[in-house]
Amino acid sequence: MKEFLYKSKKIISIFIIIIVSIYLYSNKPYSLYEINRIDKIDNIKVKGNKYFYLNEINKIKKQKKELSKKTFYVKKNENISLLLKKINLLTPALIVKKTKNNCFNNININDEIVINYSGNKLKSIIRKSKADKCVYESNANSIVNHKLSISEDIEQRVYFNKIKNSFYSSAINSGLNPNEIMSLADIFGWDIDFTQDIRKGDSFGVVLDRKYSNNKLGSSLIKYAIFKNRKKTYEAYYFNKKYYAKNGNSMRKQFLRAPIDFYRISSRFDRKRLHPIFKKVRPHLGTDYAAPTGTPIYSTGDGKIIFKGKKGGYGNTIIIKHGNIYSTLYAHMSKFKKGMRVGKKVKQKEIIGYVGSTGYSTGPHVHYEFRVRGKHKNSLKVKFKKGKKLSNANIKKMRLSHKMNESIYSWVKGAYK
Repeated sequence: MKEFLYKSKKIISIFIIIIVSIYLYSNKPYSLYEINRIDKIDNIKVKGNKYFYLNEINKIKKQKKELSKKTFYVKKNENISLLLKKINLLTPALIVKKTKNNCFNNININDEIVINYSGNKLKSIIRKSKADKCVYESNANSIVNHKLSISEDIEQRVYFNKIKNSFYSSAINSGLNPNEIMSLADIFGWDIDFTQDIRKGDSFGVVLDRKYSNNKLGSSLIKYAIFKNRKKTYEAYYFNKKYYAKNGNSMRKQFLRAPIDFYRISSRFDRKRLHPIFKKVRPHLGTDYAAPTGTPIYSTGDGKIIFKGKKGGYGNTIIIKHGNIYSTLYAHMSKFKKGMRVGKKVKQKEIIGYVGSTGYSTGPHVHYEFRVRGKHKNSLKVKFKKGKKLSNANIKKMRLSHKMNESIYSWVKGAYK
């Protein structure tokens, strides 16, 4: 019995010791883990770290500030050396070295050139074209050419509308873009005066191909066009880079109806017109087309420049001879197009100058004269010769090339009756 009581007391004592120990440890923070506390912070080390990282940040900022970038778009007769010289940088020997791998040797007009430099030190040159991307890195003194993958898509689209106010606004509302509108006007420009002949209720339609490169619109080509003007219908088919009527007659005539696009006739051909400046009856032996200063002026036909310069009340003037019979005069220009000179041959629709108000003029316009064997004629009433007609064999080829779209053309033709 005594032995049992002794063992019981011993067990109870051990149990009490364990309970007390747990209680004492439980009142200590983080009692289950040993933590090394730092009572004092080393301010010297903190300041040292602070200044170290501030210096690193300032270095990065300084480098970014010193790094400059210049972007050029290559013009005629420019090369990499010339572009580097513009920003006072020397051309690396590797750039001018003629090797197969040097993609900087043959840069093209409109290529994008990006030059990165710091002070007078060249960092890199990047040349971007439609086909590739060429990179020169100064650190490695290396040139790498990356070929760009180009995805091309062609979409055939149909646009048509009835003219309510103006041809241009109606064409925009139909979905045509400005370049396509100008192309449509060019096709019918020999038969239709787009300022004087257009009437409310006229209609038009086109079937065209839009070409996309990497999902960006590159160009458009009108395959078929129809224009209903004053109850008369004109149709044009694309064949061998030109436009023809269904019977093979060329849409192109010997002369354009007017020397500018989308104009307003401010004064017509009149042998007994009251002069607006001198207030006297004087013959007006041409047609005045009012347009904003700077509007391009075209040669209305193929020919050769026989006069260029100031000509009295005409101001800045160009006279073009078209064969042995015809000649045309363009007056009051603000300036001539660069490269125009006496003796130069020009093509129909080639820009020769720009609308102005030089000489005796009350406002910006081009005075246009048309002469036959030296005699003045009203250009709005002259009947021009048609272009060369296709042979029977080529007419068949043209119709065959459009056969698959004939149902679409018929639908467009009947869209507005």
